[in-house]
Amino acid sequence: MLTAERWVGWTRRNYAEHGFGLWVIETHEGRFVGDCGLTIQYVDEPHVEVGYRVHPDLRGQGLATEAAAAVRDTAAAEGIAHLVALIRPDNLPPPR
Repeated sequence: MLTAERWVGWTRRNYAEHGFGLWVIETHEGRFVGDCGLTIQYVDEPHVEVGYRVHPDLRGQGLATEAAAAVRDTAAAEGIAHLVALIRPDNLPPPR
């Protein structure tokens, strides 16, 4: 688990090295949801990944989908032509 201080440092390094990183996701009311953005992931070679984390209590509401779409569109507008999205096998949808 990343501490807030480590997360901020890691995100700042991503912006310094690559020009992008993670954004904080909040509801319209200002409640913290999670994070979403672009990072570099290595799968045989470096790829730009759309990644996100959403608080467990807020999963299943489409918040990650909305945030990932905004990140995808921003990446395209910035000329990033290829994105990947890696999913952990234990990342299951919330129970309904």
